[in-house]
Amino acid sequence: MLKYTFKRILLIIPMLFIITLLCFALMELAPYDAIDIMTGTNMPYEQVIAIKEKYGYDKPLTTRYFNWLGDILQGEFGYSIYTHRNVISDLKVRITNTALLIVPSYVSALLFSIILGMVSAYYKGKWQEKVIDGFCSIGMAAPAFWIAMLCIYIFAHKLKWFPVMGMYTIGGNKTVKDFLWHLFLPYFTLVFAFTPDLAKYIKASTERELTQPYVRTQKAIGLPPQKIFIKHILKNIAFVIITKASMVLPMVVTGAVITESVFGWPGVGPYFLQALQNFDYPVIMVILLLSSTMIMMGNLCADLLYYFLNPRIREGSINETEK
Repeated sequence: MLKYTFKRILLIIPMLFIITLLCFALMELAPYDAIDIMTGTNMPYEQVIAIKEKYGYDKPLTTRYFNWLGDILQGEFGYSIYTHRNVISDLKVRITNTALLIVPSYVSALLFSIILGMVSAYYKGKWQEKVIDGFCSIGMAAPAFWIAMLCIYIFAHKLKWFPVMGMYTIGGNKTVKDFLWHLFLPYFTLVFAFTPDLAKYIKASTERELTQPYVRTQKAIGLPPQKIFIKHILKNIAFVIITKASMVLPMVVTGAVITESVFGWPGVGPYFLQALQNFDYPVIMVILLLSSTMIMMGNLCADLLYYFLNPRIREGSINETEK
């Protein structure tokens, strides 16, 4: 297990280096740079040169890249051009807020999708499948912002059951009850947005398993369908579930941009959107780098779970080590 983990980590290191190159190159290829945003068009040339020297933009491209990479390796992510605040300090708070929204929403959607996908596959050709497929089609077609606005109109404006903006009531006590009260609408929106695609994916995987010989054998010996689904099919589609579950990690860094913005949730999404609008390159580069890293961390976690659950992967890894 340790050798397999170490091998996977070694494969990640060159990929991270390539990602830093891509992030830096994308910002350099942009039509405007950080100096253009800070100086404007009417600033004297001498002052522009002074600002370039202050921020190191007078140095060659390769020198600036390795300086930036060195700062990243030391945990220095720079300062926002727009707010002049430390980027990593802002992200620590915002990533926590985003995780409090994204993780329960995605986990709930994954649980619902497992149920809906397996029920839809079990009742193939019957009204249950048609109802679930209809729900999935509507959910996949409806944009997230439209779902969010509909929730606000019905539950906040008409029924006045839930608040519209923020994590807590302004001027009130930051209690768990108040947090959950504010959480419900963005949580519901994301669950509704995540579930259809996941359910379709799990349904397709379940249908493939139902055609396997072991299912026919289990049916022939009189095993109840519920037992076949829970003890055998669910176990065999675990790899599909793990693959989908690993996708939640990058979303913790990028946030649910539209949903967080609509509900005024103080997460990474609105912070990233504001950075894009203001050409705040230090913030954009850090978020791109962290989200790419989270994608690879998610893949690493999925690989380790595959290794743990699948004996064939372990045997193949042992054989490679012996060679």
